Amino acid sequence: MICVLGSTGQLGLPMTKQLVAAGQSVRCLAHTEKSAEILRREVPGVEIVVGDMTNREDLRRVMTGCDQLFIVTPVVAEMVELQKQIIDVAKETGIRGITKLSGYTADHIDEISLLSQDHGATDRYLAKVGVPYTLLYPCTFMQTLILKFGEMVKKDSKIVAPVTATNTIAYVDGRDVIDTAAAVLIKNQHKNEIVFITGPAPISYGQFAELLSQRLGRPITYVKNTFEEAEQDLRDVGLNAYGAKALRGLYQMYERGDMNDTGDGVEKMTGHPPRSINDFLDDFIGFFK
Repeated sequence: MICVLGSTGQLGLPMTKQLVAAGQSVRCLAHTEKSAEILRREVPGVEIVVGDMTNREDLRRVMTGCDQLFIVTPVVAEMVELQKQIIDVAKETGIRGITKLSGYTADHIDEISLLSQDHGATDRYLAKVGVPYTLLYPCTFMQTLILKFGEMVKKDSKIVAPVTATNTIAYVDGRDVIDTAAAVLIKNQHKNEIVFITGPAPISYGQFAELLSQRLGRPITYVKNTFEEAEQDLRDVGLNAYGAKALRGLYQMYERGDMNDTGDGVEKMTGHPPRSINDFLDDFIGFFK
């Protein structure tokens, strides 16, 4: 049986659906009764434990009797402590394989990115625990382009970020991350490996603006602002201080050129090639109109 943490999130829910559709037995931790109802409605047949992933006993209840674990947690300041506790309970309860959603640069010892630091800390901790694992290292999801720029493009016909217009990023479609995670869990062959998950080719913000211009039939301009302005913009739309600082670090890594190498994880694990930025826009262009 596969235990899924983060099962009602944008990645966890569709991945759980894939697992159940493939005939896998799945048990999910739901944070509230409302989350449990979503799971009952969206994924009939899945086992549900209502509890808090910060609570050791709730983790023990959901993991006991499972042989695999999938970990994705919120991006919060306490992420390292939270994930280390999850890993400890997994070992205590006899989990025999862990799949963890990490980050594209978590193997860097990097003072710039909080996400790299924190994912890297828990990844190294997991490597010492002795439970076989697979670490998923996706680049930034293409779907974040909607969150960052969708309303801006609609209202002002521009995108704004603190990155040189020609610097490229190996964006990946979130659906490919879901497909890859599900494939890893279904195969259940954990070899203490890192799976790099990217799109087929990196793209710059300048190129993305050009693609939007072609698709929308009006000019979309790219404007470069500062890292300070970008961090404040993130705070202004409600992101917590940790999340805003973490995303500022990613912008800095884009500017430094750390996020443009492509990997073969999607095709290696799923058998299908990764979706391109044009594939993404075919399905999501409506969010920019």
